[in-house]
Amino acid sequence: MNKVFILIKREYRAAVKTKGFIISLVLLPILMGGSAAVIYLTQDKVDTKDKVIYVIDDSNFVGESLIQSAEYRNENEIRDPESGEKKKPAYLLEIISKEADFNQQKLNLSDRVRKKEIHAFVHVGAEVLNPGENRGLSRIFYYAENSTMDDARGWVSGQANYAIRQARVAQLDLSEEEVQTLFTPVWAEGMGLMSVDTKTGEVQDAKVSSEIESFAVPYVMLLLIFMMIMMSSVPLLQAVMEEKSYRIAEVLLG
Repeated sequence: MNKVFILIKREYRAAVKTKGFIISLVLLPILMGGSAAVIYLTQDKVDTKDKVIYVIDDSNFVGESLIQSAEYRNENEIRDPESGEKKKPAYLLEIISKEADFNQQKLNLSDRVRKKEIHAFVHVGAEVLNPGENRGLSRIFYYAENSTMDDARGWVSGQANYAIRQARVAQLDLSEEEVQTLFTPVWAEGMGLMSVDTKTGEVQDAKVSSEIESFAVPYVMLLLIFMMIMMSSVPLLQAVMEEKSYRIAEVLLG
Protein backbone atom coordinates (compact mmCIF):
# COMPACT_ATOMS: atom_id res chain seq x y z
CA MET A 1 0.00 0.00 0.00
CA ASN A 2 2.91 2.32 0.76
CA LYS A 3 4.23 1.80 -2.77
CA VAL A 4 0.86 2.86 -4.19
CA PHE A 5 0.93 6.14 -2.27
CA ILE A 6 4.53 6.71 -3.40
CA LEU A 7 3.45 6.19 -7.01
CA ILE A 8 0.47 8.53 -6.63
CA LYS A 9 2.68 11.16 -5.03
CA ARG A 10 5.21 10.87 -7.82
CA GLU A 11 2.56 11.16 -10.56
CA TYR A 12 0.98 14.16 -8.81
CA ARG A 13 4.31 15.98 -8.58
CA ALA A 14 5.09 15.17 -12.18
CA ALA A 15 1.74 16.59 -13.32
CA VAL A 16 1.94 19.71 -11.17
CA LYS A 17 5.47 20.59 -12.30
CA THR A 18 4.59 20.54 -16.01
CA LYS A 19 4.40 23.84 -17.86
CA GLY A 20 1.03 22.92 -19.34
CA PHE A 21 -0.56 22.51 -15.92
CA ILE A 22 0.88 25.80 -14.62
CA ILE A 23 -0.25 27.69 -17.73
CA SER A 24 -3.75 26.19 -17.58
CA LEU A 25 -3.96 26.90 -13.84
CA VAL A 26 -3.22 30.58 -14.49
CA LEU A 27 -5.18 31.06 -17.70
CA LEU A 28 -8.36 29.18 -16.75
CA PRO A 29 -9.58 31.65 -14.07
CA ILE A 30 -8.53 34.57 -16.30
CA LEU A 31 -10.46 33.24 -19.30
CA MET A 32 -13.57 32.33 -17.34
CA GLY A 33 -13.53 35.52 -15.30
CA GLY A 34 -12.75 37.55 -18.42
CA SER A 35 -15.73 36.13 -20.29
CA ALA A 36 -18.01 37.07 -17.38
CA ALA A 37 -16.48 40.56 -17.31
CA VAL A 38 -17.02 40.99 -21.06
CA ILE A 39 -20.68 40.00 -20.70
CA TYR A 40 -21.11 42.44 -17.84
CA LEU A 41 -19.38 45.32 -19.65
CA THR A 42 -21.27 44.79 -22.91
CA GLN A 43 -24.74 44.19 -21.45
CA ASP A 44 -25.68 47.84 -21.98
CA LYS A 45 -24.22 47.99 -25.50
CA VAL A 46 -27.24 47.83 -27.77
CA ASP A 47 -27.93 48.73 -31.36
CA THR A 48 -29.57 52.18 -31.34
CA LYS A 49 -30.58 52.13 -35.01
CA ASP A 50 -34.31 52.82 -35.43
CA LYS A 51 -36.42 49.76 -36.21
CA VAL A 52 -39.31 49.89 -38.65
CA ILE A 53 -42.06 47.38 -37.82
CA TYR A 54 -45.18 46.82 -39.93
CA VAL A 55 -48.40 45.72 -38.23
CA ILE A 56 -51.23 43.80 -39.88
CA ASP A 57 -54.07 44.21 -37.41
CA ASP A 58 -57.12 42.00 -37.84
CA SER A 59 -58.37 42.97 -34.36
CA ASN A 60 -58.80 46.66 -35.35
CA PHE A 61 -57.62 47.96 -31.95
CA VAL A 62 -54.27 46.40 -30.97
CA GLY A 63 -52.36 48.12 -33.77
CA GLU A 64 -53.41 51.63 -32.76
CA SER A 65 -52.49 50.91 -29.15
CA LEU A 66 -49.05 49.69 -30.25
CA ILE A 67 -48.46 52.87 -32.23
CA GLN A 68 -49.44 55.06 -29.28
CA SER A 69 -47.17 53.08 -26.95
CA ALA A 70 -44.30 53.30 -29.44
CA GLU A 71 -44.69 57.08 -29.73
CA TYR A 72 -44.61 57.45 -25.95
CA ARG A 73 -41.58 55.16 -25.72
CA ASN A 74 -39.70 57.04 -28.44
CA GLU A 75 -40.30 60.36 -26.72
CA ASN A 76 -39.63 59.37 -23.10
CA GLU A 77 -37.72 56.09 -22.76
CA ILE A 78 -34.96 55.79 -25.35
CA ARG A 79 -32.69 58.64 -24.22
CA ASP A 80 -30.72 59.25 -21.05
CA PRO A 81 -32.63 61.86 -18.99
CA GLU A 82 -29.42 63.66 -17.98
CA SER A 83 -27.19 63.56 -21.06
CA GLY A 84 -29.88 63.15 -23.69
CA GLU A 85 -27.79 60.40 -25.32
CA LYS A 86 -29.75 57.78 -27.22
CA LYS A 87 -29.62 54.48 -25.30
CA LYS A 88 -32.23 52.37 -27.11
CA PRO A 89 -33.54 52.11 -30.68
CA ALA A 90 -36.78 53.83 -31.61
CA TYR A 91 -39.64 51.61 -32.75
CA LEU A 92 -41.35 53.04 -35.84
CA LEU A 93 -44.62 51.14 -36.22
CA GLU A 94 -46.89 51.39 -39.25
CA ILE A 95 -50.23 49.66 -39.83
CA ILE A 96 -50.65 48.13 -43.29
CA SER A 97 -53.69 46.52 -44.88
CA LYS A 98 -54.04 42.79 -45.27
CA GLU A 99 -53.95 41.68 -48.89
CA ALA A 100 -56.09 39.01 -50.52
CA ASP A 101 -53.12 36.69 -51.03
CA PHE A 102 -51.88 36.83 -47.45
CA ASN A 103 -49.16 34.20 -47.85
CA GLN A 104 -47.65 36.12 -50.76
CA GLN A 105 -47.83 39.32 -48.73
CA LYS A 106 -45.97 37.69 -45.84
CA LEU A 107 -43.37 36.38 -48.30
CA ASN A 108 -42.84 39.86 -49.75
CA LEU A 109 -42.51 41.34 -46.26
CA SER A 110 -40.05 38.60 -45.30
CA ASP A 111 -37.92 39.53 -48.32
CA ARG A 112 -37.95 43.14 -47.16
CA VAL A 113 -36.78 42.02 -43.71
CA ARG A 114 -33.91 40.09 -45.31
CA LYS A 115 -32.93 43.18 -47.32
CA LYS A 116 -32.93 45.25 -44.08
CA GLU A 117 -35.64 47.54 -45.45
CA ILE A 118 -37.77 46.83 -42.37
CA HIS A 119 -36.90 45.19 -39.07
CA ALA A 120 -39.95 42.95 -38.62
CA PHE A 121 -43.70 42.66 -39.19
CA VAL A 122 -46.50 41.62 -36.85
CA HIS A 123 -49.81 39.89 -37.52
CA VAL A 124 -52.52 40.33 -34.87
CA GLY A 125 -55.34 37.78 -35.00
CA ALA A 126 -58.95 38.87 -35.27
CA GLU A 127 -60.08 37.12 -32.06
CA VAL A 128 -57.32 38.09 -29.61
CA LEU A 129 -59.85 39.92 -27.41
CA ASN A 130 -62.28 37.01 -27.11
CA PRO A 131 -60.53 33.80 -28.20
CA GLY A 132 -62.73 31.26 -29.92
CA GLU A 133 -62.27 27.73 -31.15
CA ASN A 134 -59.92 28.80 -33.94
CA ARG A 135 -56.64 29.32 -32.08
CA GLY A 136 -54.99 30.81 -35.16
CA LEU A 137 -57.28 33.85 -34.94
CA SER A 138 -56.48 34.49 -31.27
CA ARG A 139 -52.68 34.68 -31.59
CA ILE A 140 -50.06 37.32 -32.37
CA PHE A 141 -47.25 36.42 -34.77
CA TYR A 142 -43.94 38.29 -34.87
CA TYR A 143 -41.82 37.76 -37.99
CA ALA A 144 -38.12 38.67 -37.90
CA GLU A 145 -34.72 37.20 -38.75
CA ASN A 146 -33.86 36.48 -35.13
CA SER A 147 -37.21 36.71 -33.38
CA THR A 148 -36.13 34.51 -30.45
CA MET A 149 -33.54 37.02 -29.17
CA ASP A 150 -35.30 40.17 -30.41
CA ASP A 151 -36.07 42.74 -27.70
CA ALA A 152 -38.71 44.30 -29.94
CA ARG A 153 -40.68 41.05 -29.87
CA GLY A 154 -40.91 41.17 -26.08
CA TRP A 155 -41.96 44.81 -26.19
CA VAL A 156 -44.67 44.14 -28.80
CA SER A 157 -45.95 41.17 -26.82
CA GLY A 158 -46.10 43.14 -23.57
CA GLN A 159 -47.83 46.18 -25.03
CA ALA A 160 -50.29 44.09 -27.04
CA ASN A 161 -51.26 42.09 -23.97
CA TYR A 162 -51.65 45.30 -21.98
CA ALA A 163 -54.07 46.66 -24.61
CA ILE A 164 -56.00 43.38 -24.71
CA ARG A 165 -56.19 43.28 -20.90
CA GLN A 166 -57.52 46.84 -20.74
CA ALA A 167 -60.14 46.06 -23.38
CA ARG A 168 -61.30 42.99 -21.48
CA VAL A 169 -61.52 45.00 -18.26
CA ALA A 170 -63.62 47.63 -20.05
CA GLN A 171 -66.02 44.91 -21.15
CA LEU A 172 -66.47 43.84 -17.52
CA ASP A 173 -67.21 47.43 -16.42
CA LEU A 174 -65.00 47.26 -13.30
CA SER A 175 -64.02 50.16 -11.07
CA GLU A 176 -60.42 51.42 -10.89
CA GLU A 177 -59.90 49.87 -7.43
CA GLU A 178 -61.14 46.50 -8.65
CA VAL A 179 -58.84 46.68 -11.65
CA GLN A 180 -55.80 47.39 -9.46
CA THR A 181 -56.66 44.47 -7.19
CA LEU A 182 -57.25 42.23 -10.17
CA PHE A 183 -53.82 42.86 -11.71
CA THR A 184 -51.69 43.18 -8.57
CA PRO A 185 -49.00 40.49 -8.94
CA VAL A 186 -47.83 38.29 -6.08
CA TRP A 187 -44.30 36.98 -6.74
CA ALA A 188 -43.00 33.70 -5.35
CA GLU A 189 -39.94 34.48 -3.23
CA GLY A 190 -37.07 32.01 -3.32
CA MET A 191 -36.55 30.51 0.15
CA GLY A 192 -34.31 27.81 1.56
CA LEU A 193 -35.47 24.96 3.80
CA MET A 194 -36.45 24.91 7.46
CA SER A 195 -33.97 23.37 9.89
CA VAL A 196 -33.58 22.44 13.56
CA ASP A 197 -30.84 23.86 15.78
CA THR A 198 -28.84 20.87 17.02
CA LYS A 199 -27.93 22.63 20.27
CA THR A 200 -31.25 24.14 21.36
CA GLY A 201 -33.69 22.01 19.37
CA GLU A 202 -35.48 25.12 18.13
CA VAL A 203 -36.89 25.28 14.64
CA GLN A 204 -34.90 27.69 12.48
CA ASP A 205 -36.77 29.77 9.96
CA ALA A 206 -35.82 29.45 6.30
CA LYS A 207 -33.58 32.11 4.78
CA VAL A 208 -34.04 33.91 1.49
CA SER A 209 -32.07 32.14 -1.23
CA SER A 210 -29.13 34.08 -2.60
CA GLU A 211 -28.82 34.19 -6.37
CA ILE A 212 -25.10 34.92 -6.08
CA GLU A 213 -24.51 31.81 -3.98
CA SER A 214 -26.54 29.64 -6.34
CA PHE A 215 -24.33 30.84 -9.20
CA ALA A 216 -20.97 30.91 -7.41
CA VAL A 217 -21.07 27.39 -5.95
CA PRO A 218 -21.64 25.57 -9.29
CA TYR A 219 -19.10 27.89 -10.93
CA VAL A 220 -16.39 26.99 -8.40
CA MET A 221 -17.25 23.29 -8.58
CA LEU A 222 -17.04 23.37 -12.38
CA LEU A 223 -13.67 25.09 -12.12
CA LEU A 224 -12.35 22.43 -9.72
CA ILE A 225 -13.63 19.58 -11.88
CA PHE A 226 -11.98 21.09 -14.94
CA MET A 227 -8.69 21.44 -13.06
CA MET A 228 -8.88 17.81 -11.90
CA ILE A 229 -9.46 16.67 -15.47
CA MET A 230 -6.52 18.73 -16.68
CA MET A 231 -4.30 17.32 -13.92
CA SER A 232 -5.18 13.72 -14.74
CA SER A 233 -5.17 14.05 -18.53
CA VAL A 234 -1.67 15.53 -18.85
CA PRO A 235 0.15 12.50 -17.35
CA LEU A 236 -2.00 10.14 -19.41
CA LEU A 237 -1.16 11.97 -22.61
CA GLN A 238 2.53 11.93 -21.70
CA ALA A 239 2.40 8.21 -20.98
CA VAL A 240 0.72 7.50 -24.32
CA MET A 241 3.27 9.62 -26.18
CA GLU A 242 6.16 7.87 -24.42
CA GLU A 243 4.75 4.45 -25.26
CA LYS A 244 4.28 5.43 -28.90
CA SER A 245 7.82 6.80 -29.00
CA TYR A 246 9.22 3.54 -27.58
CA ARG A 247 7.32 1.46 -30.13
CA ILE A 248 8.46 3.66 -33.00
CA ALA A 249 12.03 3.36 -31.75
CA GLU A 250 11.70 -0.44 -31.53
CA VAL A 251 10.37 -0.61 -35.09
CA LEU A 252 13.20 1.55 -36.37
CA LEU A 253 15.81 -0.48 -34.52
CA GLY A 254 14.29 -3.73 -35.72
